[in-house]
Amino acid sequence: MAIIHTGDIKATSLMKFSNKYKYKYFDRSNTFKNINSFSYNGEYIIVPSEGNFSIQYVNGKFSHHQKTYRITSNEFLTKYLYYGLLFYINKIISNGTTVQRANINEWKRLINLINPIKINIQQKIIDIIEPIEKINNKLLNIKNKIIIFINKLEIKKTDEKNIFKTINTGKLNADAAVGNGKFNFYTCGERILKTNSSSFSGRNIILSGNGKIFTWIYNGIFDAYQRVYILKEKKDFYTTFYSLNKELDNLRQRSNGAVIKFIKKEDILSINKYSNSHEFILKNLYNLLLRINFFEENLKKLQQQLIFLLIK
Repeated sequence: MAIIHTGDIKATSLMKFSNKYKYKYFDRSNTFKNINSFSYNGEYIIVPSEGNFSIQYVNGKFSHHQKTYRITSNEFLTKYLYYGLLFYINKIISNGTTVQRANINEWKRLINLINPIKINIQQKIIDIIEPIEKINNKLLNIKNKIIIFINKLEIKKTDEKNIFKTINTGKLNADAAVGNGKFNFYTCGERILKTNSSSFSGRNIILSGNGKIFTWIYNGIFDAYQRVYILKEKKDFYTTFYSLNKELDNLRQRSNGAVIKFIKKEDILSINKYSNSHEFILKNLYNLLLRINFFEENLKKLQQQLIFLLIK
C-alpha cells in the first residue's frame, strides 16, 4: 500500500538556495535545489500535484513544497517504485485546463498499476538499472563543475547593448508536445519536450520567456512554445550566450507579472555584452557541455528501455 504525504513549505520565493548547501529541496520543477535545512529524512519518491509531472527519487535529508507529495510503500522497494512510476507516468489522468493537476488518489491509482513482484526480484531489477543512473550522476557532477568554471572566468562587461540580430518567439501552445515527437520542443520548463512541428532551424540561442527563465543552445530543427524567445546573435555566438546567462539574474529582477513572471523584448535588448576575449575558450566549454548533454540523453533512453523491458 502506498503512503503519501504533502510537503510543509508554502513559498519557494522566500527560500535561499546555494550549491554550498547540502540538503535537497523539491518543488514542482523536475530538478532539486540545495538548501541549508531539512524537514524529512529517508527514502522517498517526490512527485508534484500540478504542473509537469516529474518523478524524483531521494534517499537522505530533504524538504519539499506543499504542492508536492512524498511517497513510500510497504509493498515495493522505493527505488523499484520509482522505476515503476517512470514506466506508467504516461498513463496519468490529469485534471485542470490551464495547469495539469493530479491529486493523491490519482497517484495511488498509478501505483496500483505496478506489478507487486517479490522483493528479491525487485532488487535484481534495481541492480540492473541503477548503474545507468550512477553514470548519469557522474556526468551531471562534471557538468556542474564546468558551469562553475565558466562563471568564474574574468570577462569584462562592456557598454554594448542590442546584441541580437533577430528576436523571434515560438507560436505553439503547450499541447503541441508529443511523447515520441521528431523534434525538440522548447517551453518555459527546464525539460526539453518533443513535437512533430518544426518552425526553426540552424544554430540558435533559446530563452524561456516566463517562469524561472532558462537558456539553451541548439543547432538543428526544432519548435517552441509561444512564450519562448529564439535569438540570433550579431557576432561572437558563445560570448553572446555567456552574456545572456550572466544577465539572467537582472532579467529575473526586471521581469513583470504578479503571479508568473515574464520578460519582454525590451528586457532582452537591454542586455550588456561581455568582452569577446574568451570566445574560443567559451566555444570549447559550451560544446563540451553539449556533448555531455548528448551522452546524458542517450543514457536516459537506455534506462527507459531497460525499465520498459523489466517493469512491464
